[in-house]
Amino acid sequence: MDTSGKVLYLAELFTFTLRDGTILRYTTYGIDIVYDGNTYIHAPIVRTPHTQDTDLSVGETQITFPRVSPWTDPERLLSRYLDNAQVNILWLDRSLHSNKRVVFTGDTGEVSYNQVTVLATFKNLMNLFHKKVPRRKYSEGCNHRMYDTLCKLVRAVYEKTGTVESGSTKTAIIDSARVEADKYFDLGILECTSGQNNGEKRWIKNYTVGRIDIFVDLPYTPTISDTYKITPHCRKTYISCSGDYSNELNYGGFQDIPDPMEAAI
Repeated sequence: MDTSGKVLYLAELFTFTLRDGTILRYTTYGIDIVYDGNTYIHAPIVRTPHTQDTDLSVGETQITFPRVSPWTDPERLLSRYLDNAQVNILWLDRSLHSNKRVVFTGDTGEVSYNQVTVLATFKNLMNLFHKKVPRRKYSEGCNHRMYDTLCKLVRAVYEKTGTVESGSTKTAIIDSARVEADKYFDLGILECTSGQNNGEKRWIKNYTVGRIDIFVDLPYTPTISDTYKITPHCRKTYISCSGDYSNELNYGGFQDIPDPMEAAI
């Protein structure tokens, strides 16, 4: 950017690229700016001076912006919607658009918020050198979360429903219609769908045919005819993945790597 011999009408342009591909463009200039075919909306954004060193230390800047957009609503913030977002900050001469400079490019670090504003820390690309490689852990057990995009199993396919029978307690559900093999639902999720416990979810401690034991007490003793739904949990082993779910093609572990405890013997 040439700054010699003239008065600069400097605008700072922010381009945010969210993890779902959404691109947001803002400027701290007093009016909206059209640059390179895109409109940058005026917004009261404040940022700290960014740090940049000649060594491999990570530079960063903190950006504060108001919670006035749909992407800053509580539900999205709680779901960590801003994780893995990228920001590109450009200085632009309003009188000569070819006179410009990218002053910062980085990824989201920490995000905090209150009722009025969101504060996001962005770290520059040097942060890539501080990430652990490889990201995947090479082990016998599966690295995927059950039902995620890598596992590819569909939760609704394996979710079962049932009805509470007599003899149930705050820590155990009795249902003679549950005929799946023992331990099939171990560490799965039980969700009450009617009665006083409606909406309550619990981890399953132990499952045997006709009985579901949970880790934490329900608030109320279930009554006969209360309903529930139940989903199994993967044991993270190749035998479980292939035998229980026929999903060996998407297994995220390496079954030929020995278990550390067995290898030590």
